[in-house]
Amino acid sequence: MSAYILINRQRPMRRFFYLLVLLCAAQTMCAQRTNDRYPALRYWDFRYSGSADSVDCLFNAKNKELFISGFDTDGKGTFYFAGGCPLRVSCFKGTELQWRREVSDAATTRGLFRLRGDSLYLVQDVRRELIIMSKDGKGDVRHVPLPVDSVSKGYMRPDCIVLWYKVPVVIDGEEHYRIRRDYSIFSYEPRLLWKETVMGEIDETYMLPIPEIYGMDRHYVHYKGVYKNYNVFSIDAYNFAFADMYGTVRKMYKMNTETFDFDVFPMDVLTENVDAETHVSSEAMRFIRGNHYYQVGYDWKNCERLIVAELDLDKAFEQAEDVKL
Repeated sequence: MSAYILINRQRPMRRFFYLLVLLCAAQTMCAQRTNDRYPALRYWDFRYSGSADSVDCLFNAKNKELFISGFDTDGKGTFYFAGGCPLRVSCFKGTELQWRREVSDAATTRGLFRLRGDSLYLVQDVRRELIIMSKDGKGDVRHVPLPVDSVSKGYMRPDCIVLWYKVPVVIDGEEHYRIRRDYSIFSYEPRLLWKETVMGEIDETYMLPIPEIYGMDRHYVHYKGVYKNYNVFSIDAYNFAFADMYGTVRKMYKMNTETFDFDVFPMDVLTENVDAETHVSSEAMRFIRGNHYYQVGYDWKNCERLIVAELDLDKAFEQAEDVKL
């Protein structure tokens, strides 16, 4: 009899436990929103203020500008952010904060951040150093000085880090910044691989090589990465071209947007604080990892959420139109 009573007492507890598990799963799933018009597109919402698990950033309420220092993902639901002042790096599994670490006492003015292997790399341009840490947030944080005078722009390429600085040249008492540039390329150890002072400008494609694409105006085309055997380019922000390795566009995934529609992709976060009047977003905030395209932005209308848009390229490719040659 006592065993019977014990079993029956345990059943409500089991039901409560199962219900709790289902509720937790539902909360995790509700963090993902889908787009009714474009089923291949979904969103991850994060707070960027007023919460202990918010993403570190700098927000200019007057101009509604949101600045971060970097974003990356493993393409499997783990997200990494860098931002704020003091500068912190944080990791989220889905939308749940896993860890956060302060890595510098100053904010950055350039967004140069990348997940590579088991480590995270962040160029702290203000301090002129490369910050290296484990992707699990544990262990020491390395601060390696970079032998550069300043950083005007850069790229975190898969195989190396490219930085350059516009050196002012005085002509007839006036400073000119388009005449001389210092270029530096570093390995991720980091080790200086190449350094050169150039009079004039080097074509940026030498610093960040991109595949060819034919029949498109390169001014409106941005290379995003490789999907299967195709090079993927974004066109006018909302359309995606799948080109073969010879540069011929084979498929087009089109979103019906004649004007900027922030209900499709959110307003871009800003990463480049060039000067008091020039604030822009880096193309590094829009990239492919695995079979997904990611773009980070924010809720510009209500200023409540930082948003990671994730486009499933398997679905997009399936729905893409064939291009007639």
